[in-house]
Amino acid sequence: MKVLSVVIPLFNEEGNIEILYRELRDVFASLKIFSAYEIVMVNDGSRDDSLAIIKRLASLDNHVKIISFTRNFGHEAATFAGLCHATGDAVVLIDADRQDPADLILEFEKEFANGYHVVFGQRTKRLNESWVKRLTSRLFYPIFKWITGVDMPRNVGDFCLLSRKAVDQIKQFPERAIFVRGLIYWLGLPKKAVPFVRRGRGAGTSKYNYAKLLIFALENIVSFSTMPIYFIIFLALFLI
Repeated sequence: MKVLSVVIPLFNEEGNIEILYRELRDVFASLKIFSAYEIVMVNDGSRDDSLAIIKRLASLDNHVKIISFTRNFGHEAATFAGLCHATGDAVVLIDADRQDPADLILEFEKEFANGYHVVFGQRTKRLNESWVKRLTSRLFYPIFKWITGVDMPRNVGDFCLLSRKAVDQIKQFPERAIFVRGLIYWLGLPKKAVPFVRRGRGAGTSKYNYAKLLIFALENIVSFSTMPIYFIIFLALFLI
């Protein structure tokens, strides 16, 4: 019996949780390879009713597991915690904002059956996003690849399926500043893209403003490459 784990990091997503839960239940009923499932919901210090909602779901459905942080530690920490507690033969990462269509998991399952260890959703279009957000996202991926050498595909997020082998390897990394998306593609395991149109947010507002996105990008680039550090050192020596 193969088990599929779905990890959902969430922060102040009270308007999306129950709808996403119902969408996932519909997907689970159509799975071919996986005959059992679990949903690992990671509450990243939400200040709304998110925790109360997932506790109620867990009381009604024993497939739902809860991890709850005492404060907001960030999306990457929540995602990594979910991976560490997921027990399935494969793990799907999906955000709680419902921008990524849950039914794409059925396509992930097909490619997993074909032997791929990483099956990821690749956005062909991004609905209801500003031109600034689209431009910065378009610039980040080639810059990240050029500086770090990590073959991370363009227009991808955290929405993906990982084999147990991939999850176990990610869990061995000692980094404190985790960039899960970068680690996934750093592994070099066989990967397959599944194209999709990213929807607009279901409810609520994005937790990232442009300043946070810029800091997030810089931190992740530095965590994967020493090139920026050497650049700063040589620039300082030149100025001196």
